[in-house]
Amino acid sequence: MSQFRLPSLSQRVSVSGRTGSGKTRLSAHLLSLAGYDKQPFVIVDFKGEELFMLTDCIREIGMHESLPSKNGVYIIRPDISDESKAELDDWLKRVWRKERIGLYFDEFAHVPYRGKLNAIEGILMQGRSKRLPLIACTQRPCHCTRFLFSEADMHAAFNLTLRGDQERIEEYIGHKRLIKPFKPFHSGWFDIAQHAYWELKPCPNDDVILQRFEDRLRPKRRFG
Repeated sequence: MSQFRLPSLSQRVSVSGRTGSGKTRLSAHLLSLAGYDKQPFVIVDFKGEELFMLTDCIREIGMHESLPSKNGVYIIRPDISDESKAELDDWLKRVWRKERIGLYFDEFAHVPYRGKLNAIEGILMQGRSKRLPLIACTQRPCHCTRFLFSEADMHAAFNLTLRGDQERIEEYIGHKRLIKPFKPFHSGWFDIAQHAYWELKPCPNDDVILQRFEDRLRPKRRFG
């Protein structure tokens, strides 16, 4: 019998759903449980996600700074201009070369992937060997590189409005999986290696997720 499992430090997860479906909370929940006690994780925050602004445990860094080498959670804040996307592609190439950095994307459709030598597709194709785990959240799967879905080890799918987005996901998880709408904030979880499917209930609320970040990222006090 298949057993539900969280992604490892060599696995990739796609999380798809329309606005307000619950995808950001599930993605943040997955990040809060990730292995950032073993290697650094970086949030690529295009939209200024409020949840990540509610704690000072996540350190903001610039794309021109040295890549983080200490364990923990970091955040960069690119915008969607062509200049910023070019800088992001260069930054991702540095991540690919350095290896052993986890990545979280709050809207993967903004990540540049045009051209033969783009960084994100290299990360997706070689992420296992380079230990580049990835959590990618998107409301527009049809605007993302197909490598996100072909290389992902797990897929989480919430309700999607447009049939084109549903079809993109169904290419990889099986047809008719998304025809029946999920209940609000419920989702389907597809583990590719196990050929297994689960329906997930809503995630813990933001306070629980934030507290987990606080508990795991703040230095432990020693007494005596």
